[in-house]
Amino acid sequence: MRPISITRFAILYAAGIALGAGSTLLHWSAIRAALASASRPGFLATLLALCGLSVPLLLLWLIAARGSDGARWLALLLLALGVALLLFGAARGTYRWDAAGLLGAGRLALHCLALAFTFRPDARAWLAPGRRLESA
Repeated sequence: MRPISITRFAILYAAGIALGAGSTLLHWSAIRAALASASRPGFLATLLALCGLSVPLLLLWLIAARGSDGARWLALLLLALGVALLLFGAARGTYRWDAAGLLGAGRLALHCLALAFTFRPDARAWLAPGRRLESA
């Protein structure tokens, strides 16, 4: 049976993914404008948005359903990169603190909380190498 820490991780991480999708939808016109010089800006924006949604969903599945410790560390690395970029943008005054920007910051906060649950003892046992998948 899945530990409670992993269940809490899954709920918070999925909520963060939903906030990220909302942020992308609200920033859609700005994303397309930034890619206007590309040969097919609509296609490129859609491809980037799908990648931005599918990578976190894959990490969620790998951590919560498959118990992948490597996926946990990759999620933590991507989270650290996201926080660093947010702080860098805020320090330079280029981060947009509109509704979409607040949703993006909320996504990072939820992912921080979610990943903290993966470091609890019951979650460490779930993510331990050699764990039997039949217990999932």
